[in-house]
Amino acid sequence: MKVNFEFNFEELDNNELRINGRRTDSYGVAMWDSIIIKKEWISWIITTLRNLTYEDYNTWQRRIRNDYEDCRLIIRIFLRENDYSFIKIFPFWKDEERITPAIEIPYLSWNKRLLMSEFIEPFLVALSQFLTEEERGKLPPPWSEREEEEKKKGKRKRKKDDQSDDGRISVRFLGEIDPRDYFGW
Repeated sequence: MKVNFEFNFEELDNNELRINGRRTDSYGVAMWDSIIIKKEWISWIITTLRNLTYEDYNTWQRRIRNDYEDCRLIIRIFLRENDYSFIKIFPFWKDEERITPAIEIPYLSWNKRLLMSEFIEPFLVALSQFLTEEERGKLPPPWSEREEEEKKKGKRKRKKDDQSDDGRISVRFLGEIDPRDYFGW
């Protein structure tokens, strides 16, 4: 079965953003997740996820965190051999009354080594719409550009059958801007 990820954003008061994500796992079970983040954290999230290497995304239980004044933001990578792998983003607010669950973003199929730009990058592009033009200019290049460089260097080879629909992850943005347009899909 195909793994799906759909997401949208809601701007909240106090310069905050609610990220709603609906992921359907390879067993067909769908679950809505929602987190609240501060807009000032967006650059860190995008930079962190874009700067991770292919090897980082293939490392068991990799964890990255950033401490803010009112919250500890954690990104954890869960690598699974018999199912899709995913990135889990969750804030631990210091205000104990404020609890938000985590959001899980699928990124890799266990039976095909698929490119990060197809799954993570549409989410990051959509998230970057909440940054200023200047802030977007300071972000690292998208995965698609890095993958082109890796292909040229011969570090990663992609077989034609990796394009098949078997084991794929589909991503759909439910907001005003569809990041697939960014990539010409």
